[in-house]
Amino acid sequence: MDVRVTPLKIGVEESVKKRAELVVNLAILKRNYSLIESLCPDKKMIIMIKANAYGHGDTEVYQALKGQASLDGFGVASIEEALSLRKRTSCFQKPIIVFSDLFIKDNGYAKSYAENKIIPVISDFQALEYFLTSDECKGVPLFLKFNTGMNRLGFKWEDISRLSSMLKSNGRKQIDHLMTHFSDASMPIESSIKTQKQLQLFEDIKKYFTSCSIEIRDTSTCNSSGILQGVGDKDSHVRPGLILYGPCDSKIDFRWEGQMVSKLRVHKINSFDAKKGDEIGYGSSICKGSGKIHVLAIGYGDGFSTNFSGKKIPLAFGDVTVVGRVNMDMMLIMPEKDSKKLSLLKDCNEEFVDIWGESQKHFNSLSLSGGVLNYELLCGLSERVSRVYIDKQQEECL
Repeated sequence: MDVRVTPLKIGVEESVKKRAELVVNLAILKRNYSLIESLCPDKKMIIMIKANAYGHGDTEVYQALKGQASLDGFGVASIEEALSLRKRTSCFQKPIIVFSDLFIKDNGYAKSYAENKIIPVISDFQALEYFLTSDECKGVPLFLKFNTGMNRLGFKWEDISRLSSMLKSNGRKQIDHLMTHFSDASMPIESSIKTQKQLQLFEDIKKYFTSCSIEIRDTSTCNSSGILQGVGDKDSHVRPGLILYGPCDSKIDFRWEGQMVSKLRVHKINSFDAKKGDEIGYGSSICKGSGKIHVLAIGYGDGFSTNFSGKKIPLAFGDVTVVGRVNMDMMLIMPEKDSKKLSLLKDCNEEFVDIWGESQKHFNSLSLSGGVLNYELLCGLSERVSRVYIDKQQEECL
C-alpha cells in the first residue's frame, strides 16, 4: 500500500518553541577580544575555536572576529573541524591551524591543507618527514610544537639535533611558528618551578635553532591562563581560548574583567508542591525540605552533567537544590529561600529560567558547585540546545 505523508509546514507564527537555548551575544564576544588585546597589545592572536568554539558555534565566532587586525588565525583540534569550517563559512580570510589530529598522510588531507589555507602543527617525526618531502605541502607554513613538560604531544629536547638536520637536508631554513604548551598555567606561574623550567627550555630550544642558522619567525607559549598572568613577553603570538568566551580558571584571582558570551535559558515545564520526606523521581530520592519543585527542560541528553544531582547550585536568579537525579531530559529544582527574583518561577509553563547569565564569576561558581570543569560545562552542551545569536548593541537576532 502506498502511504503518502504530507510534510508539516511550520511558518514564523507557528514555529516550534525552544525547550532550551544558548543565547550567544556577539557584542560581548568582540568586547572580550578587545580586553585580551589590551592585556597583550603587541601580540598577534590565534584564537581557539575547537569543539564548536567551546560550544558557542565555530562558524558564527569565525565570522564575527575574522576582520580583527590583530587576529592571525583560528585554532582547531582536527583537520575535520578545519575543513567543515571552511565549507560552512566559504571564507579564506584567515588561516585555520590544526593542533592535534592532523591525519596529514591519510585520505588526501595533505592536499586539503594546501588548498584550504589550513596549517598543521607538526609534533612528531613521521608527520614531519611527510610534510618536508610531500609536494602538496611545499607551500604550507612550517609550524612546530615542542614538548617542554606537558608530555602529550611535541618534539623533545633530545630530538632537536635530528630535527634541525632534517630541516636543513630538506632546504628548510625557517620555522614559521614554534610553540609549546604550559602544563600548570592555571597555577601562579611566577612561583611555579615547572612553568619556569618550561620557559627556560623553550628559550634554549630557540637558541639552538638560531645557532644552527635556522630562523624562527614567530613563537607562542601562552594559553588563556598564561595571558592573564602576563607571561610570554618574548613571544610574537598568544593563543586565547576559554577567556574569549567569558570564564577563566578559578584557581587564581585572575585580573580578568570579561563577561560570559553566552546565557543558558531553559523552559520550565512544570511546578508542584512537595513535602519533606516525599519520594521524588528515579531511585525515589528523598526530598530534604518542603516547598515548590520546578521541572526544567534540561538534562544529560542536553549535556548538563549528572554531577549536579542532589547538590545546591547557584542559578542566575538565586540558589537552588537539585532534587534527586538529573534526568536525560529534565532537572528538578527547589529554591533555597524566598526571593523577589524567584517570582520568575511562578506557576506558568511558559517561563524560562536562566541557568547562567553574563557573570563569569557566577558561571565559575556554578561549575565548582557541581564539580564540573567550566570548559566541560560549555563544551558538553548538545545539539538539542538551540543556539541563538544576538548583537546586544543592535538588539536583534542574527
